[in-house]
Amino acid sequence: MTNLKLPAFWQAVLVVIVAYFVFDNAFPPLLPKTLMVQYMIITIIGVLLYFAYDNDRWLEFKAPILSTLRDDSRAGVRWAFLIIIPSIIGYTTYGLVKPSVDAPVELRQVHPAPPSKIKAFSKSYDLATLKNSVRQDILATMKADKDKGWEKYNAAVLAGRDVYYQNCFYCHGDLLDGRGHYGNGFNPQPINFQDPTIIPQLEESFLFWRIATGGPGLPKEGTPWNSAMPVWHEMLQENDIWNVITFIFDYNGQVPRIWDPDISKEVTRIKDEVVAKRKAMNGADLYKLRCEVCHGEQGMGDGIAAELMYPKPRDFSLALFKYKSSPGTTLPRDVDLFNTIKYGLPGTAMPGWGMQGRELLTDKQIQGLIPVIKGFDITAAWAPEDAEDEAFDEDGRYTKTDVQSITDAEPQDGQIAYTEESVAKGKEAFLKSCKECHGAEGRGNIVSGKKLEDDWGGRIWPRDLTKPWTWRATQALEKTETERDETIKAIYSRLSIGIPGTPMPAHRAVEEGNKDPVSLEDRWHIANFVYSLRDTTVQPQDGPVVAGMKVEGGVPVALNDNRWSEAPAVTLHLVPNIIKDERLFTPLNNAVTVRAIYNNKEIAFLLEVDDRTKSLPGDKYFTALQDENLKMHSDAVAIQFPKQDAYTSSPMVEKPLYRHGDAKHKTTIWYWSAGSVKPEVAARGMLLDASGPDKKLQPRMQDSSMAATGEWKDGKWRVLMTRPRDGGANGDVVFSEGQFIPISFANWDGSNGEAGAKHTLSTWYWLVLPPELDVMKVYGMPLGIAILVFLAGLLLVNSQRVRRH
Repeated sequence: MTNLKLPAFWQAVLVVIVAYFVFDNAFPPLLPKTLMVQYMIITIIGVLLYFAYDNDRWLEFKAPILSTLRDDSRAGVRWAFLIIIPSIIGYTTYGLVKPSVDAPVELRQVHPAPPSKIKAFSKSYDLATLKNSVRQDILATMKADKDKGWEKYNAAVLAGRDVYYQNCFYCHGDLLDGRGHYGNGFNPQPINFQDPTIIPQLEESFLFWRIATGGPGLPKEGTPWNSAMPVWHEMLQENDIWNVITFIFDYNGQVPRIWDPDISKEVTRIKDEVVAKRKAMNGADLYKLRCEVCHGEQGMGDGIAAELMYPKPRDFSLALFKYKSSPGTTLPRDVDLFNTIKYGLPGTAMPGWGMQGRELLTDKQIQGLIPVIKGFDITAAWAPEDAEDEAFDEDGRYTKTDVQSITDAEPQDGQIAYTEESVAKGKEAFLKSCKECHGAEGRGNIVSGKKLEDDWGGRIWPRDLTKPWTWRATQALEKTETERDETIKAIYSRLSIGIPGTPMPAHRAVEEGNKDPVSLEDRWHIANFVYSLRDTTVQPQDGPVVAGMKVEGGVPVALNDNRWSEAPAVTLHLVPNIIKDERLFTPLNNAVTVRAIYNNKEIAFLLEVDDRTKSLPGDKYFTALQDENLKMHSDAVAIQFPKQDAYTSSPMVEKPLYRHGDAKHKTTIWYWSAGSVKPEVAARGMLLDASGPDKKLQPRMQDSSMAATGEWKDGKWRVLMTRPRDGGANGDVVFSEGQFIPISFANWDGSNGEAGAKHTLSTWYWLVLPPELDVMKVYGMPLGIAILVFLAGLLLVNSQRVRRH
């Protein structure tokens, strides 16, 4: 067989190409362009040094290069390189100097080195010697009496579970995978405890440090200003933290890093025994492990986590289920229960237990839960079981080919194509049949004056149809027409069947022979219209930057200024303040849309928040809609910026902690309140100085440099704030063009009892005012460099050809 050998030159090319793909893909989230250029230059120099070290190898490496430069037969290749190489260098230069509104990359250590000692619970801890006292007690007891040891272990896990579900799962999730129902509002997202490359590699003392001191306890390289982790030693007891740590490892079937081999072996033995039991677990035992914490021991929706959840977990004892394919109050089909468990309900705390990439339950285990759920109401006339053991493969996956989807159950004949004409007809039908609850624009603002409750007596609000990412069983953010049409079918089914247990009625006749409340044709038109509502608002994006738009003349001073429609808009997630007391767990407003317009002297922001109520204490209409269990306060919004000195004094960008900063990194807050009717208080804006979450905000009573106005209409607040771009006499941030400035937002939904620390907020994002285009720098420099490289290439070719002759 011929011995194939890659020539030295092509070996070098292959190494450089592989290095580029490694640098570009192996360092998430991405490598900065400037760092990529540096790494590639170092790689190329290293390759050249390697081949130059040996004379024969260097001659072999140079041979094809010299041949290309000198030989007449390679003139075409030579000219191709003379054009391509300068073009690549010029384009690379253009990419480095062109203005960009992409968010700067923040290099952050995910697991920074811990300090040697920490202070918490009024004492000092040496992390080098700190051990999990709960685990040590369990091991000692188990050594003396195995049964009592298991009792202590189970009690610790149960206590840790309760603490976790009352405090942690809102962010870290029911599956402990960092995808809690508020997790998407944080950047970076909460840690994934399921990942075998994360906490099993850490000592329990490390986890104690991170939990006890939270985000503020991180060193600079850990970017504490981006961490929403609360300082838990202010709200929990020491044993609570050790119990939570024990629960997390137990729940995931993992073992922490333990240096003592005997202890590690014993902890691993316990873990293996627990995992072995759970592999065979099914039915009632599985319900107790995975479901009881929310749905309760008797399935009544009263688990330890239920009190602080909205919507509440389902009460199975009533056999009343919202999302199903069977009509009216008919009991759901098995496939409905199966799909809800497997895929979850977006916008709620109910996760997808069997979704691809997140599987914690097999299809067979999910099917085994269905009889348990049915058994909580023994009076219900459930259909016979419809899944046999043969329906599952050896991995527990459901193999039946006749599984009925939620859209298949409702007749889908006669679907009307998604067209502008159909959307227009759908809007007309929507205003006749749906406006009373969902509002004219579909934002869920009740216009009927009726206070809505579900059949469990809980306060309920109509869905905001402009936000498909909050929809429950009908959620989809589609990329193809086929996916769009499937979502429209699901909307049609929900419209036809309704949502049992809620004021959302079925819009087709439940009993055969009766007239449909809404005709089949109109239901399809309404489904098309509801789908189109997503285009009426800006949907959230990953890692957005608030980019301003420069204008000539004055900035807008009115909400109806047409220039607002031209300004770039971004929608940012809002999450409740669950970081520090007084905490909020059940928010209704979940996003803010931001636009910025500026000129040489001023900058204006337009904030838009979908809010179902205009919360003005004393307002007759909205007071009648008020939840009697909550006190109404004034609606309000705020923007937060760092002080100029705190932001620019360090070579590394150090942001304030986004809950009002800290003593070294103070912030300025632009605040606007909607006022009230009784007592009569006018809407007003003011500037506030903040120096930490424990410090009282200081209003600037004599500073009138900020102007603000707001308007509520059709379920949306629009608030305009304007201020000069210079920092003024109080050291506020200077809005310089081309500079990325940290910015965050807050919202108070007064009808939801939000005031003071109880409100929603965003993490830090970036604001940038794009500078005017420097034509010479952006286009002239890359072109000039490309020409110089081309001329240098010509000189090199000429010198080599002269040397040849």
